[in-house]
Amino acid sequence: MLARVADPEWVGYDLPAAEGGPHPGWNRHLEDGVLDTVLEVVDPELGAVVARARYDEYFAGFAGPGVVVHYDGSSNDVGIYTLLRVALDGADAAGLP
Repeated sequence: MLARVADPEWVGYDLPAAEGGPHPGWNRHLEDGVLDTVLEVVDPELGAVVARARYDEYFAGFAGPGVVVHYDGSSNDVGIYTLLRVALDGADAAGLP
């Protein structure tokens, strides 16, 4: 499961005005400073989270079983998508925070 959550270091700020778009002043560069991505692995038999990781980057979703899509829009508004394979090694639900 992928979810976007508030970055713990975000303190808030006024968004600059922008031309058009559904969210004036909002763009991917601002989003990276406001939101983190949380990746959780859920064991359907246990009905519990068995692994969790938090990233200060944008993961757009899943491209297939065990493959997530990372998006980097920091280079002159040209987005770069990268596929990353997720591997689960020795996870233990008891070790989660």
